[in-house]
Amino acid sequence: MSESSGDGGHGPQYECTGDRSVTVATLEAVAACTGQRLEELPPLYEAVPPDALEAIRDPHGDDRLAKLAFCYCEHHVTVWSDGTIEIRGDR
Repeated sequence: MSESSGDGGHGPQYECTGDRSVTVATLEAVAACTGQRLEELPPLYEAVPPDALEAIRDPHGDDRLAKLAFCYCEHHVTVWSDGTIEIRGDR
């Protein structure tokens, strides 16, 4: 997972690359953004269905850019089909 600063007032952006699980990459991004350890985060399935999160990067879909947005740990999380994970908000 790599991090870049957001632009245009957006928060930090992280990349889910390769065969990484989108769920794990999202949890790692939120942990990095909030300063919490993974074990301290609440279950992600309480904020978003795991199947929907993993399906956002479906390699068998078309080339259109899709996104899944939800609130988690008092942050707005947007996961894009290109693997970008954007975190916005304050703790």
